[in-house]
Amino acid sequence: VRALLADAEAGCSRFEAIAPRVRAAAVSHVISLDPLDAPSLQLERIVTPPRVAPARIHVYRLRQPLPRAAVGPDGAAGRVLRLHDSGDRVTLDVAADRQTVVLLRDTWAPGWTARVGGRPALGLRAGGRHRAVPVPAGTHQVRLDYHPPGLTAGLLIALLALVVLVSLEALALSRRR
Repeated sequence: VRALLADAEAGCSRFEAIAPRVRAAAVSHVISLDPLDAPSLQLERIVTPPRVAPARIHVYRLRQPLPRAAVGPDGAAGRVLRLHDSGDRVTLDVAADRQTVVLLRDTWAPGWTARVGGRPALGLRAGGRHRAVPVPAGTHQVRLDYHPPGLTAGLLIALLALVVLVSLEALALSRRR
């Protein structure tokens, strides 16, 4: 397992060392129990919820955050017209001036499938951690659906186990009579 932060990057006083990675992950806000003095952060508010008083929670806005989704990170002109996320499905309406990719700064994981304009599309791993989908020029709907790997096999095994359990119980009942 690879550490997210090197020892030299850990700690509130060293936020600027990790700011580029935080920005690349499309993070827009940072919450800290400690005050942070970093040029890339702007303090929005300090809150003291009764359950954690007297602790104070500092809420910062990251200056110039990257958008969660982008069209044409390769230089093509384009934009995300709409983004809807329901957990296991992300739908984007996008417009691009030429063939390019839509980059979604969410964590890539096995099990995501992609469709562009209702047709199956190749889902790519971008930057080692994000999702990307190639799109042709024009306006298109991009849909990403998540299906947990192994779910179908797990359900079949559970169903088989249930059938075996019911069969054994029926057999036991018939022998008692």
